[in-house]
Amino acid sequence: MPKKNMRPLLGRPLISYAIDAALSSSCFDRVIVNTESDELGAVAVELGAEFYKRSVELAGDNVKNEDYVYDFLKNIETEYLFMVNPTSPLVTPADIRGFVEKMLVGGYNSLFSVATVRAQSFMNGKPLNFDPDAPHTSSQNLTPIETTCWAITGWRSRTFIEMYEEKGYATYCGKLGTYPLSAFSSIDIDYEEDFQLAEAMMRFRMEREDAVAGYGIMQG
Repeated sequence: MPKKNMRPLLGRPLISYAIDAALSSSCFDRVIVNTESDELGAVAVELGAEFYKRSVELAGDNVKNEDYVYDFLKNIETEYLFMVNPTSPLVTPADIRGFVEKMLVGGYNSLFSVATVRAQSFMNGKPLNFDPDAPHTSSQNLTPIETTCWAITGWRSRTFIEMYEEKGYATYCGKLGTYPLSAFSSIDIDYEEDFQLAEAMMRFRMEREDAVAGYGIMQG
């Protein structure tokens, strides 16, 4: 999906949801959109964020996430960096506050949002969280598998920079941790069907919130 961050989702640019969530969380000293696109940067500023323009050399399909994170950290001084993915539009301010609190209280250098799966899971054809020679176990009794969804990611800046300069990579640096998100919040838009699913889930959540608000008014 070309220019998917600008694509309207229920009448708003996709990226607006991440910006609003970050601003509304009241967790950050600065909310900055990192992009090579002047068009997207202008939208970011209009929505209340700042615009960091990275070079076109850091915008290609072969550029790794950690390359432009390193570039950003070398130019923007910060103790911690939290990346809120614009392709996860159902992330809430509460998700962000919980994530930031866990990272700071837990002393993590890298923290990753994850989707939790309770199902019999395999890797390379081998069972991960169940014993095939034992009686079948109900899914709710299984050890959950956590899969990284990249909706929110956090790094301690100094740890990231030191590892990147030593090894040339740093996504998984220092003390690692995970933060589970709901099925809503962990959705990631990569393909057209993901966009349609996100739109349907967004409508459902808005309708549910409206219904709860209406119930509260009637009870008041």
